[in-house]
Amino acid sequence: MSLLKYFSKKRKTPEDEDNQDMDQLTILSKLASQHDKWYQIYPSLSKLAAIAFTVPISSVNCERDFSTMNRVKTDLRNRLQGDHLAACMLLSINGPPLSEFPYNRALGVIFPKAKTYRQYWKCSHDDDDHDYLFLAFF
Repeated sequence: MSLLKYFSKKRKTPEDEDNQDMDQLTILSKLASQHDKWYQIYPSLSKLAAIAFTVPISSVNCERDFSTMNRVKTDLRNRLQGDHLAACMLLSINGPPLSEFPYNRALGVIFPKAKTYRQYWKCSHDDDDHDYLFLAFF
């Protein structure tokens, strides 16, 4: 027996003729909507319908979040707490895939000006020959 048929025995609504063909999901969505007449007619059922729509069907999201937390908060990062941990988890869950991450741009932000080191070595021991080896580190 559907919710509508059970509770329509107690209170009649002006839409009773149209409600016979509705499925359970449509009835629950009408009950949960605060802008519908059903919210005023069936306040207790409306609260139950709102709760039914907020309860997750499975625990996949919760398990995924705990796995992400275990991946982010490791033994090396054991002092992550509060907002910083939440931000790291949010980036890990919703961030771009690693294949699309702009590594060059990120390095440019972290190290805006690369230091250049130049080193010259004299390669030969003859005074007449001036061959130098040039090494540069960028």
